[in-house]
Amino acid sequence: FQTIYFGLIFAEQCRRYPTIEMFKEIGDMLTPEMYYMANHIINILDLEKMEKFNVFIAREGFHSPLDRAKERYSKVQGVLNKVTPYEFDSVPEFINKIHLIYVPEMGFLLVIPFWAENLTNADLLLPSLQLKFCSNRVAYYKSWRCSMLDDLYGDPLTDIINEESKIIHSLWNYIRMHIHCVISLINAIIDLDCVFALGMLAREQNYVKPELVDENVLEISEGRHPILSCYLQSYIPNDTSLASMPGQNLNIIHGPVASGKSLYLKQVALIAYMVHIGSFVPASRVKIGLLSHIEVRIQTYESIISRSSSLLSEFRAMGAVTLKTYCRSLIILDEIGRCASEVDSIAMLASMINYIMNKDSNSAMVLVSTRLDIVEDCLPQGGRIPY
Repeated sequence: FQTIYFGLIFAEQCRRYPTIEMFKEIGDMLTPEMYYMANHIINILDLEKMEKFNVFIAREGFHSPLDRAKERYSKVQGVLNKVTPYEFDSVPEFINKIHLIYVPEMGFLLVIPFWAENLTNADLLLPSLQLKFCSNRVAYYKSWRCSMLDDLYGDPLTDIINEESKIIHSLWNYIRMHIHCVISLINAIIDLDCVFALGMLAREQNYVKPELVDENVLEISEGRHPILSCYLQSYIPNDTSLASMPGQNLNIIHGPVASGKSLYLKQVALIAYMVHIGSFVPASRVKIGLLSHIEVRIQTYESIISRSSSLLSEFRAMGAVTLKTYCRSLIILDEIGRCASEVDSIAMLASMINYIMNKDSNSAMVLVSTRLDIVEDCLPQGGRIPY
């Protein structure tokens, strides 16, 4: 209910700025049905108290049966304090402590702690009192005064819950008939919130506007990881240059373990993704063509449910990637064959690279990382692969 109400208020504010496209779009979504819903919500719900106590609270004066039940419930504590001394005078003298309580759906009860050890059911039977139940060495009784209070006040808390449930159900049925308008408005506000978040991040982290071109290229100057660069002052920017043409569509990054290869690959993939969601990017310059796919094989997850070995899982992952080497694709491969022997790893890497190099001139752009030193000897000769 609060989402609908405050969403309507936000849309009203957006109407004040019709020259801003996204604000105008949100403002134009306001319909008479949404105003009717907001009017119902304001008249029925006490939003200030709901925000304070985080429970459903109907506005006073809206529903008479609910108001009467709340009035009866507000008097319960005072009645308990007044009647308790009279109940204490009517119990046997060996009982030195009692309480009078109200329990929803059970009414008013007299609470008497056990007055001795090893009491039997017969010992718990007291004159003029009806034993209801026992729990944790405490007996609960119904006296004639409790029955009188039940008749006089009824079960106010249960009545409150029932009446509030009726109100919620009725209000929700009304809102549900026009919920499509609300969903469209909320989705538009979410989009605007994302744009604000991206804009604030770009300003705080000095992001730049990427240059979108028709060519299938990816050129990044002084690129940074969008997350780690915020926390590591010693982060070193990196460049990337790829194009969908022989000799420029595949780069191999070689280095020892923990040298930053995976981080670099993730950085390139994230920058490419951020461009496609309309964000500025963490770099000094980015030139990129629109991509149809970003395929990433950073880690192969193992599971006993798959009923396959680590090597077979690796083969399946690589097979899925090779099926998507389209012209407008960016493929990121990290440590191919890390779960296999060195010979098998080299074979997998070399076969994958040969497959990509033998594609036509409009093949995908590929970044591959490896820790293997002798992989260069297994690659096609002729200087076509940056290494």
